Amino acid sequence: MSRGFDRRLLLGLALFVAVLYVPFAGNYGLWDPWETHYSEVARQMRMRGDYVSLWWPGSPQDRNEFWSKPVLTFWLIAAGMTAARLETSGGPALPGSGLPGTSDGELASGWAMEWAARLPFLLCAIVCLWAVWELVRRLAGRRPAAWSVIVLATSSQFAFVARQAMTDMAFVAPMAVALCFAGLGLLLPAEEVEAELPRRERRVGRWRVSWPHARIYYVLLGLVVLTVVPQLLLISIQVQMELFLGNFKLRTIGLVPMLPWIGALVAYLVASTRARCRRQLYFHLAFLMCGLATLAKGPAGVGLPVIVVFIYLLAQGEIRRLWPGMPAGAAPWKSPRGIWQRVWRAVAHNPLEVGLGLVLFIAVAFPWYHAMLIRHGMGFWNEFIGDNYVRRAAGRHGDRGTFEYYILQVGHGMYPWIGVVAPAFFLSLRRLAGTDGRARLRGYALAWFLVMFAVMTLVNTKFHHYILPALPALAILAGLMLDELVTRPTVVDALGVLLVGLPFLGLVGRDLALFPQRLSWLFDYDYVNAPNGGRAWPTAPEYDYTARITAFSVAAALATLWLGAVALVRARAGARIGEEEAGHGRVGTEALTGPDVEPRLPRWGWYALGLVPLVTLLIAEWWQPAVSEGPHPLDNGWILVGVATALVLLVLVGRGLGPRAWRAPTLGLLFLGGFACLWTSWAIDRHLTDLSPHWSQKHVIATYYRLRKGPDEPLIAWQMYWRGETFYSKNVIYDHRLPQAEKTVFLGDRNTEKLQAYFKEHAGRRVFFIIERSRFESLRALLPEAARPTLQTVDQTNNKVYLAVATI
Repeated sequence: MSRGFDRRLLLGLALFVAVLYVPFAGNYGLWDPWETHYSEVARQMRMRGDYVSLWWPGSPQDRNEFWSKPVLTFWLIAAGMTAARLETSGGPALPGSGLPGTSDGELASGWAMEWAARLPFLLCAIVCLWAVWELVRRLAGRRPAAWSVIVLATSSQFAFVARQAMTDMAFVAPMAVALCFAGLGLLLPAEEVEAELPRRERRVGRWRVSWPHARIYYVLLGLVVLTVVPQLLLISIQVQMELFLGNFKLRTIGLVPMLPWIGALVAYLVASTRARCRRQLYFHLAFLMCGLATLAKGPAGVGLPVIVVFIYLLAQGEIRRLWPGMPAGAAPWKSPRGIWQRVWRAVAHNPLEVGLGLVLFIAVAFPWYHAMLIRHGMGFWNEFIGDNYVRRAAGRHGDRGTFEYYILQVGHGMYPWIGVVAPAFFLSLRRLAGTDGRARLRGYALAWFLVMFAVMTLVNTKFHHYILPALPALAILAGLMLDELVTRPTVVDALGVLLVGLPFLGLVGRDLALFPQRLSWLFDYDYVNAPNGGRAWPTAPEYDYTARITAFSVAAALATLWLGAVALVRARAGARIGEEEAGHGRVGTEALTGPDVEPRLPRWGWYALGLVPLVTLLIAEWWQPAVSEGPHPLDNGWILVGVATALVLLVLVGRGLGPRAWRAPTLGLLFLGGFACLWTSWAIDRHLTDLSPHWSQKHVIATYYRLRKGPDEPLIAWQMYWRGETFYSKNVIYDHRLPQAEKTVFLGDRNTEKLQAYFKEHAGRRVFFIIERSRFESLRALLPEAARPTLQTVDQTNNKVYLAVATI
């Protein structure tokens, strides 16, 4: 990483993101309902040793199988649990029940689980940011690439989702990588991506084998082996298939149904040695990432990128690159041969790009789906596709809205950069003409955003976080505009920031200040269950964020005003900084420094980039709190993170890059970037931590394990469906191996009668209850009359639920 300025800058950006996201990432409880639900599915995976089927036996309202999401998210969380060496088996709910493992509250009493669940998704976010860097750097230069990464990393929704153990980052990151590498293959000059790769040859027996000798080829092969081979091995070992020949039943191991996918893998490995240029390998990498996105959230993982590429080529008049022989101006869907014939012709015309890429996609994405169909039949497919795709698209669940719904979420999700993002989007519409890399990149990013926005708008079921796949495209547009505001501003650009960006920023800041719940809604969905405001907001003074968010909004507005005003003055004066774009739309080697400055940090700068993350992480580890310290264990740790990331940003684009870096435009940009660091640090290290005791049951369950005398004092969940009570107890309250009479989750059909029957069967026992606050007095009425005076709360730190104890 030390060779070449671009690599050193990339390393600096990676350290910037690590300092921003990693400290304190595991020091607050998993949020209900997403994080605890998905973590329980992963825990079941490890506990059962079954890495194919997905299980969530946590409530009498649901079946034991979990079929609403594919497997990648749960593999990632299970891998984190394995790395942390967490004991995932639930212990005996009662002495003598025969269940293995322990019920000592391991998951609730330490922070290892939170780190194990969240770190894989932080890595996904970093990979997504790297892909954005690579796309923009290759087409527009290192400065817009660096600012695209900074904008995306410090945008509210991206930062929040990066710190959540949920499916969205596992879906968006590989899809963004796919779109970025497909973009490189489509947008880079032909002489660069179609140049012949060097080759190596070896003689194996009587055969001479040759292959491309390029780093990207070896990386691609490594990813293929990493993503396909473990799947095939696991499924071949764990899955059995039954074949019926008349009255004769033949049972085979999973290797037999996996033979077509093994064949696809072997076919790819053999045929890929014929790859002759980078374009083909870029497309292969894109197809591989589409396969991973399909394993994270279903067919949308390949469908959305394909639509983006198709729309971009159609808009550019380049659709004939996919449909050879089609007359100019012809629409492929109107061809008498039909769309599928055209698709087949496109594959046949590009056998080493599209055709071989499809083979790789099949090898990555199909084995697990096939294994699930073998085990569970069409019931799995009907629920996964029928319920979670078809019915959800028609409006089965979630919010409702029209086109304006996601405009609001984009404003909140891109805060505090919306003052640049809004004008960047509108002004990009007038800069699509041209064949240079920057113009083509703009068109590609616009197609990316518009496809994601349109598809999510057309889907009737709406969640705020569904717009996340569109944010990388907006960050790219913002990075391009920030570069131009600093190097070659125009009056139109400056007026766009002042007349469009500032009003957008002011309105969004006002929204967030007056209704801070909108921040948590960017990744949580409690507003769906309670549409008039979501979960009750804590009433203590420390949760009144109006003044703090207002101060942040004023700072963001001042920084944006500085940037726009300086750009306007320089544009009217005709100032130009930075050399003109060289061939292919690239900026020269001075892209971060100005034309007369060597693009090199002094040695102390690189030492600082290494030391700041190290010191920050060490302090964060030392600061790691005990669970019993209460709802605000980190106090002002966010300031440490915010200052550290601002320092890294300063070293990257400030001191050490020459005197031109300190001129007014760069000062304004550093001011806005430094503010974004402080905002993001506050949002994910203080805001999330403050709210965690009310949106997570970790502290409540930890109190239960601290107060009980043994497993003969069980935890009872009555009318609870928030998932944390299932996960943090290792599901000893509803383990699938327990007799029905010993399960202590009472929800749904005849829950009152079943709870009273449990009281009679276990009279005289001391028990704990986790219950929503609004149901506490109704629980007292259900207790035996002699037991009612003994009911008392023992933990009230969560404003949604109580932990109570009684002797029944």
